[in-house]
Amino acid sequence: MNQSTILLILKILGGYFLTTLVALLSLLFVSDPKSFLFPEGIENPLEFIKSTGGVLLLGWTLTSFIMAIPCAIFIVISEFFGLKRRLPYLIFGAGLGVCVLYYNWLENLAHGRLMPFEDSLLKLTGLFISGAICGLIYWKIAGRNAGIIRQRMCD
Repeated sequence: MNQSTILLILKILGGYFLTTLVALLSLLFVSDPKSFLFPEGIENPLEFIKSTGGVLLLGWTLTSFIMAIPCAIFIVISEFFGLKRRLPYLIFGAGLGVCVLYYNWLENLAHGRLMPFEDSLLKLTGLFISGAICGLIYWKIAGRNAGIIRQRMCD
């Protein structure tokens, strides 16, 4: 593998990890926007930022781990077929965002909690939009070059 192929692989990984960070932040915001923007009981803002950083790092690690398999499958498909247009990335990101909400519904039903429809519709819209934005971010970083690695391997 030459240096430009390694650079493309690094773009793929960087795009993936950046989009998982954006997905985590949007998931936190969509789940409870008021407490995300204006948390209660903050006496020392510096300590709050330090503790929030640790929680976000753990959440980012878990989000990256949970989303790894579906994203890896899509990345392999997009590289194999050379998908360079925005629409497949937008659709995949939006679909994955909706699947996150679907998982949350199943978890709530398993614990005997039902979410109000209005709240679910708001979350559905937020996760759909944030998933689509994550798909577009990945496309901007690495998706525009999809298929080049396979083309170089075959040449």
